[in-house]
Amino acid sequence: MPGLFDTVPRTGGRGLLSGGVRARGAVRRYGRGRSEDRCHRGAGRPADGRPARCVRAPAPRWTARLAGPRPLCKGPARPGPPRYSVVPDAALRQAVAMNSRPDDALSPPWLGAPIDARPLFAPEHAALMATLRGLTPDEWRAEAVPGWTVRDLAAHLLGDFYGRLSRDRDGHQEGPGFAAGETLEAFIHRINQEWVDALARVSPAALTDTLELIGGQVVRFFEDADPGAPSLGVSWAGVDPAPMWLDSARDLTEFWTHRQQLRHAVGQGTDPEPRLLSVVLDTFMRALPHTLRGTGAPAGTRVRVSVAGPAGGSWTATAADGGAWSLAPSDGPRQPAATLHLDAETAWRLCTRGIQPADALARARIDGDRELAEAACRIVSVIH
Repeated sequence: MPGLFDTVPRTGGRGLLSGGVRARGAVRRYGRGRSEDRCHRGAGRPADGRPARCVRAPAPRWTARLAGPRPLCKGPARPGPPRYSVVPDAALRQAVAMNSRPDDALSPPWLGAPIDARPLFAPEHAALMATLRGLTPDEWRAEAVPGWTVRDLAAHLLGDFYGRLSRDRDGHQEGPGFAAGETLEAFIHRINQEWVDALARVSPAALTDTLELIGGQVVRFFEDADPGAPSLGVSWAGVDPAPMWLDSARDLTEFWTHRQQLRHAVGQGTDPEPRLLSVVLDTFMRALPHTLRGTGAPAGTRVRVSVAGPAGGSWTATAADGGAWSLAPSDGPRQPAATLHLDAETAWRLCTRGIQPADALARARIDGDRELAEAACRIVSVIH
């Protein structure tokens, strides 16, 4: 949902979900909307080593086929410069007033060919469990992100799993409400920290066993999902509501980046397994048309992002009238006006703001129009 729930991730930070809780007050005010949160928290660390954090907020109600609200969420408050820009309530009320759109608008051609991420949730979950079961006691106590250990982040992941099942599979709507005089931002910080604090008594072994059990149910939920069904919007792709195939793929990228954060915390590198990383990159690149919106170029102009390596590929956006861009196949042999060449590590860190565009450009190779290539390098596939 462009323009709503805006946050500015400084770098890839932790994914801060609320463990399936949401504000009763938000439901009363905004209806049975769902929320969008998906920022890829923990995706790489920049020079200052401080991962970004993200915000989840209510999305507009648009059809009875949606299962129910998602939680408002963001991580606990940290000292330092502001990290988020929260849109006023008026914008949220305006979003709620939006009417539903017909199903044939759910997957517009400019998003590109649908991605079927459903078969990948099982191997991604298996990889997560292998990572957790291989940790030493000291590694469980290592800091994953500022203020949270590896164990804390694993507890948060369990909240992520419970939240998806409770809201979307079970239609559960109970949860904590706002305290008197509490701001939205303070509420989000509080409930996220409360979830992690409540699980502090849970041992790493018990936490791992529970993640395996509940995560398996999440896998089955996604495997059974209808990819063409309506789901919550994806603001960084500029589509709301979005088809379930995009929502599912976005969740896969979130789980994948959480796992990389855990790996990085204990000195392991990014998992290079190409089957998963290729879908992660493909999903991230669905932000390209939205990134280029308003970029001045004649209709038919093409901009390509090419990612090297076994998990890589090429994505070509074509300019249309009115400043819009599309990933849909276009006619003719016209060569791109600009091509941005990236390696896979740079590409996913850029899309999650683990590195800034200037750093990515320093690692990139550009063919053609540099201004267009730099516009493509502003891509970000998290809420911002």
